[in-house]
Amino acid sequence: MDFKNIVIIGGSAAGVACATRIRRLSEKVKITLIEENDDIGYSITGLPDFVSGNISNVNSINNNVEDQLTAIYNINVLKNTKATEINRNEKVVLYKNKKTEKSDKLHYDKLILATGSKVNIPKSLNSNAHNFFTLKNLGDAIKITDFIKKVAPKNVVIIGFNYYSLLLVNCFMKKGYNINIISETNNLDNFDKEFKQIILNELINANVQLHLNSSIKKFVYLDRTLINEIKLSDDTFIKANLVLYVDNLTPNIDLAKHAGLEIIHNRISVNNKMQTSDPDIYAAGTIAGTFNKITMQQDFSELINTSILQARIAASSIFNKDFIFNGIIKNKLLKINNCYIGYTGLNSDDAFSNFNTAASLSIYSSNSERFISSSRQIFLKLIYNKENKKILGAQISGMDKGIDKRLDIIHTAIYSNLTLDDLINLNFSYSPNISTYRDPINILGMMANNLIDGLTSQLIFNDIDFSKEYYIIDIRNDNDYQKSHLENSVCIPLKVLRNKFEDIPKDKLILIYCKNGRQGYAAERILKGNGFENVFNIEGGITSIKLFENIN
Repeated sequence: MDFKNIVIIGGSAAGVACATRIRRLSEKVKITLIEENDDIGYSITGLPDFVSGNISNVNSINNNVEDQLTAIYNINVLKNTKATEINRNEKVVLYKNKKTEKSDKLHYDKLILATGSKVNIPKSLNSNAHNFFTLKNLGDAIKITDFIKKVAPKNVVIIGFNYYSLLLVNCFMKKGYNINIISETNNLDNFDKEFKQIILNELINANVQLHLNSSIKKFVYLDRTLINEIKLSDDTFIKANLVLYVDNLTPNIDLAKHAGLEIIHNRISVNNKMQTSDPDIYAAGTIAGTFNKITMQQDFSELINTSILQARIAASSIFNKDFIFNGIIKNKLLKINNCYIGYTGLNSDDAFSNFNTAASLSIYSSNSERFISSSRQIFLKLIYNKENKKILGAQISGMDKGIDKRLDIIHTAIYSNLTLDDLINLNFSYSPNISTYRDPINILGMMANNLIDGLTSQLIFNDIDFSKEYYIIDIRNDNDYQKSHLENSVCIPLKVLRNKFEDIPKDKLILIYCKNGRQGYAAERILKGNGFENVFNIEGGITSIKLFENIN
C-alpha cells in the first residue's frame, strides 16, 4: 500500500459508509471527511418524518454519527467546511471553513466524492419569506420544525411532484394538514400511467389538492415576510402558511467539473469500481453516472441503499478488493395514504424503446387466501422479453406491506437473470394468513408463458379500437353486470357460457371481460376450444377498465 491520505468530500450516508469501510480495511491510513453543513451521516429519507413531527427527537435522525466517526473509527471530520477546488496535478483539496472563513488545503493520495444532490430554485421562485423552505439537509429540517412549533401552520404547500415530495406528503397527511402539491408537470418517476393514476387516486382520496401542469405566477405576501397565498398560472389562489420547495434536484458535481473529470449526462462518469476518469478519484451516490444492468446504458440512482453500496465498492476498490458494481436495477417503494406502490427494473416505455420483443401483462391477485377475512387485493404488472423470457421490470400496488416482498422477488429475479419459467417454479413459503398457495409471482410467470404460447389473446382496454364491431361478453353474474358494465356488452355468466354458444356470433370479434381477468381467461379457452377463433380477453377485467377510464 503506497498511500497514506484518503479524503472524502461529502458527509452524507454514502460518505460515512465509505469512511467506515476504509477504516475497517486499514488502521494505517489517515482519513479526512469534509462536510459543508453542520450534520454528518444522517439519512435524508428520515427528514420528512422529522419535519412533520412523526419523529420528535433529532438524535433519531443523526444517531450521533460524528462522535462514532471520531471516537471509534479515528476519522478526522471537518464539518461546516466547503471544499472549493480539487487540484489534480498537486493532488490537493482546497477548502474553507464557513464559520471562521479560514482557508487551507489537504493532500490526498485517494479522493472520494460523495457530494449528493442540490436544489436549484428558479429566480422567479426564490423567496426570503420566513415560511419558504427547501429541505436539502438536517439543518433545513430543524429550521422547518422550529417554524412549525412556533406558528402551527395549517396549510402546507409542497412544490414538486417526485418521490421525495411524496414522502413529505405522506408524512404530513398523518398529522391532518391541508396539503397542496404544485408541479409544472404531471410526470412521476418511472411509474406507468395506470400506477401513477393509483397514486393520484390515493392523494385525492386523502384530500390532497393537486395542481399538476401548473406554474406559479407569483407569491402573495403578508407584511413582506410571509407568503400568504400563491397565484397559479390559471389565476387560482392557494392559501399557504408553510411552503416547501423540493423540486429540481440536480447532482452536485461542480467540483468534479472544474477539476476536469469526465462528465456524461450531467453525472460523473465512473467504471464498475467507482473510479472516475482520474484513477485516484472515486465517486459514489447520485453524482455517479454508472450503467443500467438491464439495458447496459448510462444510468444513475438517487436511492440511499445504492449510494451506500457504491460507497462500499469505492472503498474496497482502493484496497484492490475484488468487488465491483454490477449495474443499476431501479427498485423503489412508496406508501401513499394506506396504499403501497412500487416499481423495479424498467417501466413500459423504457422496455419497449430498448427491446423490440418487450411485452407486458397485468393481473389482480390476493396477498392471502380468499377465505381469510383480511385478504387484500394486489395489482401486479410484469414487463418481460418474449424472445428470451427474461424479466425486464415490474410494478405492484396494494393495501398491504407484502408489496415490498413481491417487488424484491422480481428485483432479485432480474438481477439473477431468471426467466418466466423460473417464476413458475419458485416455491415460496406458505401460510394461508399471509400468502396464497399459488403466489402472484407464480401466476405472472404462468400468464406470460400462456401469452407467448398463444393460449390467450389479451387486450389492454386503452388499446382497443372500438370503431371496430365487437361482440362484448360480460361473464360476471347479473348483479355485478347491473352495477357497472361496458356499453353494448351482453351478460353471459361463465357458468352458463357453454349453454349459450348458439347466441354468440362466430363471424365477429369477441371481447370478454370479468372482474379482474382471471375468469376471462377461462371463458376465452372455452370459446376457442369450441370453434370461436377471434376471442380476446380484456386484461384486468372491469377493474382495469375503470382504472383506464379514470386515466382518460
